[in-house]
Amino acid sequence: MNTTLSSQNLESVQSYLDTLSGDSEALLFGVGAPQATSLDELYAPLRSLPHGAYIAIWTLGMLAKNGTPWALSQENLMLFYKNIQQLPDSLRHLSNLRTILISFNPLTDLSLLATLPKLQEVILSESQKEHLPDDVSFSVGYTYVMNLSLDQGSPSVNMDLTIVPADLKEAKRQYLSGTPEGKSAALALVKPFIGIFYISDNVDAVCEEEIEDPMRLLAEEDVILTHLVIHFDEESIIPNIGAAGETVFFFREPQSSDELEHVQWGVSVEFIPPHKENDFIGVFDGWHRADILHEEYLEHHKCLPRLEKAFFSALHHGWM
Repeated sequence: MNTTLSSQNLESVQSYLDTLSGDSEALLFGVGAPQATSLDELYAPLRSLPHGAYIAIWTLGMLAKNGTPWALSQENLMLFYKNIQQLPDSLRHLSNLRTILISFNPLTDLSLLATLPKLQEVILSESQKEHLPDDVSFSVGYTYVMNLSLDQGSPSVNMDLTIVPADLKEAKRQYLSGTPEGKSAALALVKPFIGIFYISDNVDAVCEEEIEDPMRLLAEEDVILTHLVIHFDEESIIPNIGAAGETVFFFREPQSSDELEHVQWGVSVEFIPPHKENDFIGVFDGWHRADILHEEYLEHHKCLPRLEKAFFSALHHGWM
C-alpha cells in the first residue's frame, strides 16, 4: 500500500488517488485491496487509515463507473463517524444508491447527493441539515445519540431469586468488606450480569401517540453499558443499582426536547446470567430516562468512537 494513503492530509490522499489508472484491477491494487470483491473486503485494509472511509468510497465509485457489478449494485452506505471531510466526486457513479447515512462527519457540502438518481433517504446529524441542497427529492432522517439510564434501581418483586450465581455471592462478600478494593472487585463481578435495552413494542406504542415512529436501525440489545454503581446490604441477594448506556436512535423529524419521555418508557435494565444456564432473569425497577446527548457533549467525550466500533464498523448494513 502506498504510504501517501496514510497521510493525515486529505489533499495529499486525493492527489495520489488521481494518479491511479481507471482500470478496476489497477484501482484495487493501488489502494491496497487487490483481492476485494465486496465493500467489506475493500474497506478492511483501509479502516485504520485517517481517511480510510473516503478512500473506500472513492474507489467504490470508480469501480461502479467501470461497471464492476458488486460496486454498481451498492444500495446503501453507512458512514457513521468516519472522518469524511468531503464526499468524493466518484460517489455520483453509484447510480443504484438508495440510502446513505453520513452522521457525525465534518461535511459542509452535500450538493453531490442531489446527483444520485435513485437516492431515497439521507440520514444525518441535526447540525448537517443546513448543508443540504435545496429542493431535494429524498427524505431526510436525523441521528441522535441517546443516553438510557436507570436511577435508584431495585430488583423487581417478580425477579426469580431462587438461584444465586456464585459470582454474585462473592460480589456481596467483597462489597460488604467495606474496602475500596472490595467494592471495586464487587462491581467487576456484577457488571457482566447487567444488560440495558430498549423494548421496541413499548417505544412503538408511545411513539404512535407522540411522534412518528423512530427509524430504529439497531437491535434492542445494541446499547453500550457505560456506567454502573451498585449497593449491597446485609439482606440483599441482588444489589440495588444505577446504570446508564448509550445507543443511537433515528427520527424522521428533529427532536426539540433533551429528555424523550416517549422513549424512556421503553428502557429496561435487566439482570441476566452471562451464560444463561438457568432462567434467573429479572428486571430492575426505578427511575428510567432517555436523554439526547448533544453534539457539543459528544465532541468532548468518547461516545462516538465507542458506538462506531460497536455498531457501525462496516460501511453498509442490512437494515437499510
